[in-house]
Amino acid sequence: MRMKLELLGEVLRVEVRERETVQETREIAEAVLAAATDDRGLHAAHEYIELLAAQRGVRFRAFTSEREALAWLRSGAA
Repeated sequence: MRMKLELLGEVLRVEVRERETVQETREIAEAVLAAATDDRGLHAAHEYIELLAAQRGVRFRAFTSEREALAWLRSGAA
């Protein structure tokens, strides 16, 4: 796996190539969280992980608040 993290203003750019395992996805998530500098950047990173998960058929969602997350879980969509 090759991963590149780059902070571009308020955007955290994450480039991942040759990712094959769940462990590698976990490593990406940890690296993104460690590199995040504020809530907006962190949410953007979570949205990227959401996209990666969707590509693997995993139901993962990124929320900006606990209230939104709980509503989603309680809706049965989870």
